[in-house]
Amino acid sequence: MMSHDHYTTLNGILAKKVNKAKGVNFIRFMTVAPEKKCSVICHYAIEEEYAQPFQDEHYTIGEGALYYGLHPSFDAEKIIAAIKQGHFCNEEKLNAFLYEQRALFSLHRTYKPYLESVFAMTLLRMASRFGFVFQATEKALILFQQLKAECSELLVQGVTYKLDQDKRTVSFLGGFTDRLLQLLDRKGFSWIWDDEQKSLQLLLKHEAAVVHSFRDFNPSTHDVQLCYGSVYYSGVMPRVYRISVRESFSNQDVETMVLHAERTIYATLDAFDHGTVCAHPLLHSHYHLLMDFFRIEDDAQKVLFDGDPSQIKPLEMVELVNAYLRQSPNTHTVAVSGNIVDEGGGLLLAMRHAQSIDSGTYYCSVNG
Repeated sequence: MMSHDHYTTLNGILAKKVNKAKGVNFIRFMTVAPEKKCSVICHYAIEEEYAQPFQDEHYTIGEGALYYGLHPSFDAEKIIAAIKQGHFCNEEKLNAFLYEQRALFSLHRTYKPYLESVFAMTLLRMASRFGFVFQATEKALILFQQLKAECSELLVQGVTYKLDQDKRTVSFLGGFTDRLLQLLDRKGFSWIWDDEQKSLQLLLKHEAAVVHSFRDFNPSTHDVQLCYGSVYYSGVMPRVYRISVRESFSNQDVETMVLHAERTIYATLDAFDHGTVCAHPLLHSHYHLLMDFFRIEDDAQKVLFDGDPSQIKPLEMVELVNAYLRQSPNTHTVAVSGNIVDEGGGLLLAMRHAQSIDSGTYYCSVNG
């Protein structure tokens, strides 16, 4: 069993390892008591009042509809339909769509001032996973490279477009804003549908036998494709808001760590983890509210760094994390991982597929 000294030493090492790491700023080993075995269970319960966008203070929400962030019924089919119907072409249409779908998004009432902004951010992040993919001519690629440098407000890498030089494709993510269609037309771009290759083609007007203006591009008549990964599934995940510890009545060598959780989904986590979507041109009016919302998270994280990790006892670490969870608006999801060791003592690690999330990253043997 792990001694208390080993526990604190390990956390001291972990803190140093991620001190300047990219993407991870806090990692600690947690256990209820180093000398005991630990049982971890998840307990679902709603303890906070929820609010939905565009609703007054007296509106009540049925418990079955309570998800932190987006409801799972808002799936890939719904976001693809929204792109094809042009709901993300300007702020007016986006706001009308948000109002229409208001019953499918909720946050704790504490965050009511940010509801509409976070809702818009979440949908636009989800939409940016999909788009219209164009095979580009060499001249069109050269001009597009120049254009993205000139018009960074409308052309945001990974938010409104994706450029693949090897495949010679330009993907317009989440469809087109009206301003982007006007820009492409003004700068001399045209498009055609290639029956032979069964694909959209991006070219310059002087290259086209028949000029198709981007102002006349009709999204409803073309296929929306998944532009990142090979599958998109926004499943339900537990959102931990408190950790409690209790002793086992039947086994004195076991203590139980209870993860008190409500529900969220991957689409919400994905939006919260990719703040670059805040640069989307349709989020300009929401930008300051979104920055204030993320600042709550930044402030909440400060409590995690109070004290020397090599001196904090196990139960103190639990309380430290609880203090963070109370203040944080983040998704706090749980991953269950395990390791497989072969007969020779070798640890088997799995590398994520090139088309999956976190491609090329090594994970534990099994994850869920």
